Amino acid sequence: MLRSMIILMLGIAVTGYVSACCIIFGLISPGENKIHHMARIWAKILLLLSSTRVKVVGAENVLIGKPQIFMSNHQSDFDILVVLGFVPGQFRWIAKKELFKIPVFGGAMRNARPPEGKTSAREQGDSKAPASFCGTDNPRHLRVIQAVTVRPIPREHLDAVAGCANGPDLVAELRRRGLDMPCTRTKKRDRNLFDTCREV
Repeated sequence: MLRSMIILMLGIAVTGYVSACCIIFGLISPGENKIHHMARIWAKILLLLSSTRVKVVGAENVLIGKPQIFMSNHQSDFDILVVLGFVPGQFRWIAKKELFKIPVFGGAMRNARPPEGKTSAREQGDSKAPASFCGTDNPRHLRVIQAVTVRPIPREHLDAVAGCANGPDLVAELRRRGLDMPCTRTKKRDRNLFDTCREV
């Protein structure tokens, strides 16, 4: 019990200190990539404090330099620390808006977002960084992203998942935000047995 209280207090102290540093660094030298590096250090410190060992399997499958989506089962708060601390490359989170209201911590999270009008690390002047998906909080976008990470889906299914009748425009918007969403045309026969094509 005492050990848990000590770890909790140290965790809060470390979080407050790193968050304050992120806010200060954001004022001195803006750039979400710097904040990402600070957050990676924060995650590893908290894992160390809690004596959590992490074994990474399949890191070679991460496509460095290409848009991709990471999804965790979120069975505990530790998956945030593990993903942030050990998944290679630059990536951005989809987060609840309530988190931005937390004092100090919320300010650090705001500094981790791309500036207005900037969609990627490359556009912010980091020539070594690949163009990346800048994220979205649009519910239709989130439903489609979750669906296509499971399997390819046809246009009509895309409309049903998104809850709108303009799937191509939705895909185009996600592409403008930096998400690579390839589309292929497959041959099929309609109900009248005519040859036709559908987009997947």
